[in-house]
Amino acid sequence: MICLIIIIVLIAKSCSSSKKTEVTDIPSDTSVTDISGSTESTTETTPEATEPTEPDPNAPIGIYTFSDQIGARTWWDLFKNVYGLEIDNEKDSRVTTILTYNGLDSSYTPKAGESVKLPPATMFAQTAV
Repeated sequence: MICLIIIIVLIAKSCSSSKKTEVTDIPSDTSVTDISGSTESTTETTPEATEPTEPDPNAPIGIYTFSDQIGARTWWDLFKNVYGLEIDNEKDSRVTTILTYNGLDSSYTPKAGESVKLPPATMFAQTAV
């Protein structure tokens, strides 16, 4: 602990005793000459205003990785922890929504280390339990 204090004091001392450099302004003898040979004035163009693009309403809100840890093993864990929803079984229509969203077969069962894209919660409002 004493060594740490000594090191901090030495660093602070070295930072505070650093020499200050003086900056002097040197006048410039440089001039810019137009060598294009054109006497026409150039017209300025204003960039066209682009409208911001709306975010994709069906874009994934994240990725969920299943694991062996409690709270990340099953579909029930996913819906409870991410969306705050309760499901009764793996045949729930909301599970089917995630399977379809990820292009997975209806017989897919999650395993530790596998990930799925999470669709927006609005997609579950469209499906009934």
